[in-house]
Amino acid sequence: MKDVSILTYSTAGGGIAEYVSHLRSRLDSEFHISSEVVQAPEAAESDTVLIEYQKNLPLGSRLLLDVQRLGQTKKVLVEVHDHLSQFSEKDRMNLSQRATLLYRSDEFARYDGVQRYSIMPLSAYLDVPRIVVPYTGEVRLGWFGYAAKHKGLLRIVRLARRLGVPTLLLASRNTETTDGISQYNETVEEAQRKGGAHCEIKTGYFTAEEIVRDLSGCSHVVFAHTNQPTASGSIEFAKRAGRPIIATNTFQSRLARIQFRFSRLNPREWGDWLLDRGVDFKYRASGDRASYAAVPSLRTLTSETVRHTLPPDVDGLPTLVRALQIPKTPNGAVGKNGNFALREGSTA
Repeated sequence: MKDVSILTYSTAGGGIAEYVSHLRSRLDSEFHISSEVVQAPEAAESDTVLIEYQKNLPLGSRLLLDVQRLGQTKKVLVEVHDHLSQFSEKDRMNLSQRATLLYRSDEFARYDGVQRYSIMPLSAYLDVPRIVVPYTGEVRLGWFGYAAKHKGLLRIVRLARRLGVPTLLLASRNTETTDGISQYNETVEEAQRKGGAHCEIKTGYFTAEEIVRDLSGCSHVVFAHTNQPTASGSIEFAKRAGRPIIATNTFQSRLARIQFRFSRLNPREWGDWLLDRGVDFKYRASGDRASYAAVPSLRTLTSETVRHTLPPDVDGLPTLVRALQIPKTPNGAVGKNGNFALREGSTA
């Protein structure tokens, strides 16, 4: 029997599926914790079940029923990749009582009205070797992600044309839903029309090695997400390319500790969406030394400060291992009596 069963609502090769793949690799190689992936609660054989929940996944509405069923005989943890707003307040309280909820930040635990939870940053992709060779060429921007409009692909295209610099766009395909495929094709076609000679667009599914190799051939990696209540796997993955990252001033970029953030690329309506719900994504967290400006310029990009500042890894895996409470780590430091504890009304 495996040490942990990972229940995922991802039905295709999207971001959650990729995240789970790297998560399993690191659990095995670094902590000797074996795992299996299941898509139905009755398939979970382990006494410990980790559920990967994201609001936009088609089967995510099953979460409450699955937790109720699994919680009768198993230890259940839910890694909340965004928030639980699709459930009623009563159901959210029910979830927090029956499972250990792992949130990315206190803001969204408070938004959900949950009092029992723990903070777990996104597990970093440390199983992918980081490029350490410095880039010495001219400015060349790079971007990686799913080609949905909220990922900012078209904003990167406009930025490339404004600056007049070559730009590499790796538009990965997500086949979770039919609507997703349609939106992907429309966005890529529009980017190809508007990008002109400045933009090289690659489409399809990319291996970890291909992404890191291609992005390392750029001077900077740029992200222009709209502000959403989630962590960005794309940003965390792009850190493996060993290049400076600049991004719009969003909740995602703050969680990833991106120092160089820009404000005017943010759609105002998304900022209001969060602020209206009591989530101030712009506040300066402890140790946040973000540098704000209206839009990226060539002068900024070529400054010594930007060109030589690499974003730090933010790794939540040790937190997860403590939460799993599986006594199987190499040094025996984490076990049934490990130092994991739920936070109640945490503001740390």
